[in-house]
Amino acid sequence: MEILEVDHCIIGGSPVGLTLALLLGKQGKRVAVLERNQDFSTIKGGVVIQPKTLELFEHMGILNKLENVSEKILGVVEYSGQKTLFDAMYSSNANLKHPFALGISNANLQESLLSLVALEKNIVLYPNTSIQNLREMATNKYEVVADFSGELKVIKPDLIFACDGKFSKTREMAGIQAEIEEFDQVSVIMKIKRPTNWSAKIRLYHGKNRLFAIPLKDNYLYLIYLISKKELDVLKGLSMNALINELINLEPELKECLATIKTWDSVLSIPFYSAKPEKWSNRNVVLVGDSAHAVHVYGGQGMNMALLDCTLLARLCEEVQDYGLVGKHFEEIRKPFTTEFQDKQQLYLDNSNGDDLNKSIYADNFSSLVIGQSLEIPIVINR
Repeated sequence: MEILEVDHCIIGGSPVGLTLALLLGKQGKRVAVLERNQDFSTIKGGVVIQPKTLELFEHMGILNKLENVSEKILGVVEYSGQKTLFDAMYSSNANLKHPFALGISNANLQESLLSLVALEKNIVLYPNTSIQNLREMATNKYEVVADFSGELKVIKPDLIFACDGKFSKTREMAGIQAEIEEFDQVSVIMKIKRPTNWSAKIRLYHGKNRLFAIPLKDNYLYLIYLISKKELDVLKGLSMNALINELINLEPELKECLATIKTWDSVLSIPFYSAKPEKWSNRNVVLVGDSAHAVHVYGGQGMNMALLDCTLLARLCEEVQDYGLVGKHFEEIRKPFTTEFQDKQQLYLDNSNGDDLNKSIYADNFSSLVIGQSLEIPIVINR
């Protein structure tokens, strides 16, 4: 088998994997990114990039580009019936360099990152490439055996980063056990036109279930309705009006715009899982993002936490000489924060199944949700 020698191998070419590759490539490291799909651009869904994460993209030089293909979100507001539970602008937080968030499609985020990767001679992308095995070496490292479009090759890196999600094959092959738990609540997602004079804020409605309304570019709105799997099954057995009426009851302004949703073909339902591995690294394999700490969509932090993982890992790779200690230090610094978030999130999800419709998720947690964990951006990306 052909042998490829690199400094770092990243399994998974999502925005998280590409961001990590760019940070490491700027350090002069040779980086291979393996993606099982035929095309790195094959990516769906969207994300709200929180203000603290925007600092990372500013340092990478693509914040202006992202602003051009996204919607600027200026704050959040939370309702229970006619009562406003919480209403705040990002600008009310003096610690934010950028007092806004961005609502962006994953496709646009990915395209922007790929444009940077194309300029980096140290980064090589391998589409249609899937990991087959992690082979133990006498040097206390793993090497990667992968299928490159039907041809088996071996990659010998110093570090292997598992950016392949909550059901990570890399994590499994590295012998790291993980507790994977499916949440009872699923997200029912629709994309509709925005009502006239809709504010540039994320809206959260409390009722029998919770509804998030997130502004998107070109006057669209992303609706995320959180309901139990059992309720979803019941709704799918009824006419489309049953779902539409539940949403209109939460926000009557949506009535006209929801008229375009006529069948379940226009609706996406997504289950969510938490991932809690026993450890975040083994030998030279390090878990990143969802493979280390998958969370529910509630609070909008999954992608943001993963992207901030990248800033810390890049700094550690620059500062820590022993590759075997990178994962250890990463877990020591990062895990207390992600565990606290997972615990808080579970608490709010449990409360959302109860009768307390006046329980705000933002009132006590606005700053922590907006800022996340303040991690130093690696200076090396300015080179």
